[in-house]
Amino acid sequence: MYISYKNSKEKNEKKFLEIVSIEIAGSTAFAWVRDGYLGMIFLDTLSFLKIKDKWVIYNKLFHVET
Repeated sequence: MYISYKNSKEKNEKKFLEIVSIEIAGSTAFAWVRDGYLGMIFLDTLSFLKIKDKWVIYNKLFHVET
């Protein structure tokens, strides 16, 4: 999935968000998400817990690709 959007608050810089992978195991999950911010590309690893039928991020790691 690739999502393109503009945020007028940040100098009309075109950004993107790409969901690379999602894995779910019971009430835990993780996702790899690639996103752009301030001219850099990040690969984020997000960890989730399902609490009371809602998915909540409990950890985020990131790597700067460019």
